[in-house]
Amino acid sequence: MVGRGDGYLTGIGEELRQARIRRGRSIAQAHQATRIARHYLEALEAEDWRRMPAAPFARGFLSSYAQYLGLDEGPLLDRFPFEPSAPGEGLQLSDETIESYQSVERSGTPREELRPSRVHLGPWLVAAVVVLVIIGAVVAVVSLREEALPVEETRDVPGIDTVAETLDQTNAPQINTNADFQALPDLRQFTSREAVSYIKLLNAPYVVVSIYDDSPVGTVLEQSPAPGANPPEDAVITLVVSRGPRPGASTDTGSGGG
Repeated sequence: MVGRGDGYLTGIGEELRQARIRRGRSIAQAHQATRIARHYLEALEAEDWRRMPAAPFARGFLSSYAQYLGLDEGPLLDRFPFEPSAPGEGLQLSDETIESYQSVERSGTPREELRPSRVHLGPWLVAAVVVLVIIGAVVAVVSLREEALPVEETRDVPGIDTVAETLDQTNAPQINTNADFQALPDLRQFTSREAVSYIKLLNAPYVVVSIYDDSPVGTVLEQSPAPGANPPEDAVITLVVSRGPRPGASTDTGSGGG
């Protein structure tokens, strides 16, 4: 992991700070609008990567903050000097990225939507999925505190379709739920209907994010907290499920060799 004092500067932080200043926004106002913790916003602007969470979450915060400031998050993410890693593993430095980020041209033109992830992107697809998990979880926590009710809907993320499922508990998998919100099982072994039904038996708030993927419709792709984790009492369980291949995905994949 590296920070400002270690010599690897990407220019990301200064670009974010200048964009915020041009818009006349404070860190506090950015926090209120994005629901990203203030210390993470400050760490992004200072390029203090040691204060950031695992790379997928850090990339998600960077993407959301850039969109809020009207910046094109694509070039910023390209210059982000860390590879995706599993949640909780911390940031992993990418030597290739460090050597090449300086040649990437900056762009201040806002994009209308997120770049669609394709299957051949590999680990970047996983990073994008985890980004949405974090955004959905933050929104759910805010709603939960205001209404003190289970979360059963999400807000739209640009370029990604999100859905919430309301299902009958009779479809719940036969798992011991006598423990009071103990370690979560691996919900990826179930369909989305079974997973949601199980979560309802826990009487826990949850968010379901639906994305285009080559997996069959209803396949649970990711979960947060991770399998085996012992989440805090106010944790919001987030599921990322497949809504099937993107229309025309086979055509795009076949013609996108570069």
